[in-house]
Amino acid sequence: MVQKEQINQIIDNYIYKLSYNEMLHKNDISNLSNDNKNTIKLLLFNNNYNKILKPLVYKLYKYTDIDNLLYCCINLQDVKLIKLKLAKTNDHMLLRLIDGSYDKLNNIIEYKTKKDISHELLHLASTKPTKYKTGKKSGFSYVIGTKKYLEGINEGYTELLNRRIFFNEKYNTDSYQKKVYFMRLLELLYENPKDMESDYFKADNISFILGSSNSSL
Repeated sequence: MVQKEQINQIIDNYIYKLSYNEMLHKNDISNLSNDNKNTIKLLLFNNNYNKILKPLVYKLYKYTDIDNLLYCCINLQDVKLIKLKLAKTNDHMLLRLIDGSYDKLNNIIEYKTKKDISHELLHLASTKPTKYKTGKKSGFSYVIGTKKYLEGINEGYTELLNRRIFFNEKYNTDSYQKKVYFMRLLELLYENPKDMESDYFKADNISFILGSSNSSL
């Protein structure tokens, strides 16, 4: 079993080492050591998180580089899953309109059916753990105060990856359909689309805006 001190050390080294302002404008994941990569792998598969997530986490691990899963393994530590139920209002049973959601501040995944979880897992995997309630970075989106930025772009790319990793990419739903098409076009701005994937999982919106994960700030 992985010791809690190991993950705390990774958090101290790679998550909380920057000031508040630096956190908003810099990607602070350095090249992870082999020891840290091994720790991430152990945490992904030995944590006592909800068993519904484990096959999805395995697919994600097989698809992307281990360097991209630092935030995932940290957020899995205390994630909560809540199945959405019918809400009783004025003696009528009403189904929630949303299929699922990820509460970034409280690390909670809500879902209607199991097929809705994978999209929200990607939000979890790309959300930077932070001690700050504002300045939250998730994939390509970020929050400053009460204002949200690049939410539509982030949802489109999240759903694009969701289809690639967990479904056939031709999997057709009405969810974010136009945004998915748009993000496929944006991928062409990268010489290597895997760099865009890395920017997403490292919540590096600055590198995404510049169009290359090798851009210097």
